Amino acid sequence: STTFVLRNEIKNYPSDGSERPVANAVLAISSAPKGDFGTIQIEPDNIELYFNNTFQFTVSGWDQYFNPYPVTLSQVQFWVDSSLGAIDQNGLFKATSNGGSGYVYATYQGQTDSAFVRIKAIKAIDLEPEFAVTDSLQPVELSIQGLVETGEWIKISAGSLDWQLTNSDVGYI
Repeated sequence: STTFVLRNEIKNYPSDGSERPVANAVLAISSAPKGDFGTIQIEPDNIELYFNNTFQFTVSGWDQYFNPYPVTLSQVQFWVDSSLGAIDQNGLFKATSNGGSGYVYATYQGQTDSAFVRIKAIKAIDLEPEFAVTDSLQPVELSIQGLVETGEWIKISAGSLDWQLTNSDVGYI
């Protein structure tokens, strides 16, 4: 059995799903002192998502000797090219373009890191059912799928689209 522990936290997932005792160990113990703030790291380094999807970035700090350094999130400044999307002060990114790529940036105490963002374009949508017959008591549930530039079909949330009804006499959306 093998277990990987870093700073008193188990980092691997044992194959049988639970922690087991280990008979021996190889230890690497850092003797580096605690130091002044050194750098930050935005995580993950890269993501892929679709139009109108959101993703929560996180930021870690390291001292000059690469020991963990506490980062105050309220002091981190996030930014992104507005043609790609928007990011709030807590690192929540929302893709507002349909396709494209670029970077999200985070700055803390003069240090900046970036994460690559690729937004997969939705090339077509499919609305089901194509035809429906109903009355004033029975709603019709619509489902939407999008054809992504990679050829895969994904489910699209109805709330992420703008809807229009061409004839308000037949109902409402």
